Amino acid sequence: MTSTPAPPYETRFSSPLDIRYGKDPYLDAWILHFMTENSIEYTIDPAKNASPEQLRFMVSLDQDQVYVPCTDEMLTSLLDKRLEPPLLRQYNERWDRIVRLIEECRADDYTKKRVMALCEHKYRQALTHPTLIPSRLMKRLNTIFLTQSGQDDPSRERKRQLNRRAFAFVQSQEFKKLLYACPTEIMACSTIPDMRFELDSLELKRLFFLSCWPGIWQENGTLPGQEDLDRAILRQQADFEPLRAMLDPHRQSGMKILYLPDASGGFLFDLLIVRTLLRIGHRVILALKEGFYFEAPTFWDAEEDPILSSVLAGAFFLEDNKAGKNDLLRAIRENPLVVISDGTRERLNLHRVSVTF
Repeated sequence: MTSTPAPPYETRFSSPLDIRYGKDPYLDAWILHFMTENSIEYTIDPAKNASPEQLRFMVSLDQDQVYVPCTDEMLTSLLDKRLEPPLLRQYNERWDRIVRLIEECRADDYTKKRVMALCEHKYRQALTHPTLIPSRLMKRLNTIFLTQSGQDDPSRERKRQLNRRAFAFVQSQEFKKLLYACPTEIMACSTIPDMRFELDSLELKRLFFLSCWPGIWQENGTLPGQEDLDRAILRQQADFEPLRAMLDPHRQSGMKILYLPDASGGFLFDLLIVRTLLRIGHRVILALKEGFYFEAPTFWDAEEDPILSSVLAGAFFLEDNKAGKNDLLRAIRENPLVVISDGTRERLNLHRVSVTF
């Protein structure tokens, strides 16, 4: 018995945003295959993946709409199993990253060769059958490396160095002059509280720029001066005003802000931003990685890094990754700064984040 092949998937939707379950049995089957290949299907592994209700709490989704943690362009290539240049480039970047990690690790030569060969099998499998989201490929390669090499965080010392360099700069007189220099323009404010918020906003603006200046905490980087910072702010196209208006405590009561730091070193500036947000009157939930993800700060780094331990003094670490809403709200009410784990060792993947997150 023969059957007519199903038409190409690209003819069934004009955009990945239009993909819905229950419209086409063949497309449903392929989406389920794709989700299970990426280990993000709730019905297959409910213990590790967010339920549809939990996803809708985090993402604005229509009924039966599919959420995948990648761009629409990437999803289209993956659903059609086309190894388009952008997808190939993403795969190659992940491969290059794991190769460097293996080459730099302290394992013996035999272990390195075994790990490299196993990772190469997974990488070539992804090239042959391109259904893996690049971030999920990276997660699998990292898991292979960590389990087979016996290392839990190969970037631990590197992250300490980045934090030490950033901390040294933050303690310097140059930084204080850079951050606290009086504005040259006249502030349009009528009360002292208004002026205080204007100054806090200026401090936040400068800190946001400094937090994206990796030369500060990377070796041989060029430290910025006041003129460098002023020029960078003038060149920046991003409009700070919407964020400033959102944070204004006079327009609304204090907010609960979820803050996701990106990299060690810059994390020190993130914490200065957080302290300013607390001073304005907001409460902050700081979400860190559960385990090794290159230079990203993890929930456990403060136990190994005395600098982080000191700058996070007073923060409440909520160690229960399955804390319910009431427990989390209680912690936030009692502590202006709460640190949680996002439950993952990868780029933000809302299917895999902790219940607390």
